[in-house]
Amino acid sequence: MKTISANELKQATGQMMDHAQRGPVVVEKYGRPYAVLLSHEDYQLYEKTKYAALKAGIEAGIESGDAGAFDPDALVAEIERDLRAQQNE
Repeated sequence: MKTISANELKQATGQMMDHAQRGPVVVEKYGRPYAVLLSHEDYQLYEKTKYAALKAGIEAGIESGDAGAFDPDALVAEIERDLRAQQNE
């Protein structure tokens, strides 16, 4: 995977778009990963994969609810943990 700075991207946008056709290009800002430049094909695959994972999660949740395994308090606690974790990233 290629990594470039935001300044390099400004100077060579077309070249980096060509690189993205062969694989993701990580764009760093202040020395830290900030964005990823993907080909359109890779982006579509990412979206399909994300949708499939979301759908599977929803289906699993419905099945566990139908089986009587749903615990609303545990769900709220899990969501709160996830939100705190995301805020600390």
